[in-house]
Amino acid sequence: MFQVLVSPGKAGVDDFVLQLMTGEATPLQAKEATLTLSLPERGIEPMERDAELGPDGYWHVHKVELPFAGRWHVRIDALVSEFEKITLEDDLEVAPP
Repeated sequence: MFQVLVSPGKAGVDDFVLQLMTGEATPLQAKEATLTLSLPERGIEPMERDAELGPDGYWHVHKVELPFAGRWHVRIDALVSEFEKITLEDDLEVAPP
């Protein structure tokens, strides 16, 4: 389970906060996390960015360029052990600038 906070949530440059949780809604202890975004309807192929673990316990990705408004596909890959990776996917509506 995950929650993605996007600021400002409009086309342009955005910051992402990834809140990764277990099925019991407790924080997921990941070793690393990667954010992948795509907008197939506009020909934007998947672009991958590594997240940094912040002092708040959440994963952060700063200054992500989202050139168009629309329904972006979001994938988060979280490495939880040397042999286990969890992939979470959803769509995110990005507003016009």
